[in-house]
Amino acid sequence: MSVLNLQFPKEVGLFRKIIHDQTEFENYWSALRNSQCAYMSVYSFRAVKPNGRRAEYNTAIVGNFVLDFDKKYRKGSNMIEVDGDEVVDQVARLHYYLLGANIKHGVWFSGNGFHIWIGLDKTHLPSNGREVSYIKAAGRKVINAWKEDMDLYCMDPTVPFDMARMIRVPNSYNAKQHVLRWSIPLTTQDLTLSWDEICEMAENPLNKAYYYGEEGINLPISEVKKKSFRTEGGEPIQFDTVSMGKIKILPCLMEAACQVGSNPPHVSRASLAMYLGARLRNFLHVSRTTAQMREKHVATISEFLGSLQWADYDEGITTYHTKTIVDGGYQESCASLIGKGLCIGKCQLWDGTGEHYHEDDDGPIAITLSEEQMDWCYAHAEKTYEYHKKNGVGVLNHNTINGSLIGVKGELGTSLFLSNHFKSITDNYTSNISQSDLELNRRKIEVKGLKESDWEQYKRAIQPWQLEKYVSNNAIVVWTTAENHEHPRNKVLLRGWNFAHEVKEKGEFIKTICDNIQLKKDKDMRDMADLVRVLKKIEAEAV
Repeated sequence: MSVLNLQFPKEVGLFRKIIHDQTEFENYWSALRNSQCAYMSVYSFRAVKPNGRRAEYNTAIVGNFVLDFDKKYRKGSNMIEVDGDEVVDQVARLHYYLLGANIKHGVWFSGNGFHIWIGLDKTHLPSNGREVSYIKAAGRKVINAWKEDMDLYCMDPTVPFDMARMIRVPNSYNAKQHVLRWSIPLTTQDLTLSWDEICEMAENPLNKAYYYGEEGINLPISEVKKKSFRTEGGEPIQFDTVSMGKIKILPCLMEAACQVGSNPPHVSRASLAMYLGARLRNFLHVSRTTAQMREKHVATISEFLGSLQWADYDEGITTYHTKTIVDGGYQESCASLIGKGLCIGKCQLWDGTGEHYHEDDDGPIAITLSEEQMDWCYAHAEKTYEYHKKNGVGVLNHNTINGSLIGVKGELGTSLFLSNHFKSITDNYTSNISQSDLELNRRKIEVKGLKESDWEQYKRAIQPWQLEKYVSNNAIVVWTTAENHEHPRNKVLLRGWNFAHEVKEKGEFIKTICDNIQLKKDKDMRDMADLVRVLKKIEAEAV
């Protein structure tokens, strides 16, 4: 019985090369000639990306998981280093528990720490990020119970059930200059030895494997699904957070990449940098930032990432990737993090974008704005009000701060939704003078916002002069509703969309506080999921 699950394709090496069979794996390993460290992905995959260079991590074959024990661990904001014998004691403690429960597992000394490979009772085959997050949440439940019951504080929480995780190949040579030892399998008897004695054993290869137990771990996935906020909503869980200055870091990213001394995968590091970069921009599109601002943001993020003391931290490489992310204006949302399988549950910093993660969901899209986003909306609404007041646009009694707030929330909510699917969204609405609210590959997108209470009477209405402008620009119109500060304030509904010419062709004249053209029939409004498909087609044609 093996818990290593050497199926293919897998990724190997620091640069994540795809290999397709056992022969390619052996060729990779033998080519290193024991002069370099050998790494492989914990999981095999059912699919690779179209370019053939990376696996599709959400198609992992999950029949096992691995625990990583190190001499350094995070406690609050501090990194604690312990004696090697403490690590041995914790590994032995878990090993004896697994033995008693007849759980299939194997223990390896990595040369500078320990890996415990553990088998599951069945193989899980996720097909998207949501299913991955269920697996991770269920795994967390099991592992956290072990950690608490057995006081396993040296266990790195970022490693288990990380679908993109690379790990040292068992029985390979640890060629790091401060190590220079072999990865070797350990027996029950070996775990009675001291750290120094195990290190001495690892000076020579063993080329063996010792497996124990016959039963696999059952993951409580159905229980996690039943209680999941993604299926039933509910109040957010108050996860602990850390901060970079005044910016609170999402708990999912804290767990995935902010454990001091850990060795997180690239996807987690990049997601953290994207999130921090977007927060530092304060929702401005990157085109509205200066080179000096971006340079300052890179320095701030790089300094914070350096403080995490990742095991393989390289200042030059980290700064390079951070600059690429900041200059490119990349950003993260909850939906994106769910898609990567990083989400650990609805938290106090939830942005609402993951409520309707699947593109085939019909009907309105519910967006929940964070407290930080709401503060920005209020400030921008005041600026918009003052601008229009100064320029004489308030003669129709439309220019109020509350009215501006409804519009700004609709624009931000639409931007957050579209940013889950597209990198090249331009947020023109952040300026009081703009050609359109949003833009994607030169396609203009206008956002029309109403109070929730006004939707049934005034839905899908546009002033004639505005409509003519939209039609001439071949614009897309997104219909949104929200409420002002007197009502539940942080919810935005993206109700649907239309091409501007459809409103002109099918609309009817109505008189409200001013003249309007209204698309009256609900059946004539397009679904938001359809907007994603249309814009992806437009994006593909623009390439």
